[in-house]
Amino acid sequence: MNKFEYNIVNKNDSSQLGKTLTFYQTKYEIGYSDTTLENSAIIVTAKDGDKIVGAVRAISDMSRHSMVVDLIVDEQYRRQGIGTRLMEIIVEELKNKTERSIGLVTDPKLPWLEDFYKRIGFAELEGGIYLEK
Repeated sequence: MNKFEYNIVNKNDSSQLGKTLTFYQTKYEIGYSDTTLENSAIIVTAKDGDKIVGAVRAISDMSRHSMVVDLIVDEQYRRQGIGTRLMEIIVEELKNKTERSIGLVTDPKLPWLEDFYKRIGFAELEGGIYLEK
């Protein structure tokens, strides 16, 4: 059974938010700040004891549409069901907020993530258009 603790981050808890920010900053080279997390609709973390070993967040209007972004699991903890459980929790939370659609962003540098998302129920849609900065 899964030995990890999963939590929805309380964005008013500066300690919890700070630990989550540190986790993301060690995994991404640039672009993570307090503002990134504070403006997220939902953030879910996986912990092994006091150590954050995985996280996922969503951006959303909290009524119709949301986007799951930045799912990451520490390399040493992969293939233990953590990513799947993080996604189950965040999707359930978003469904409870009366979301009409839940999308996600995949990273072309991580093509295996597409297969992972399809295995857990997401489907690729035709006609997606986006503006890359």
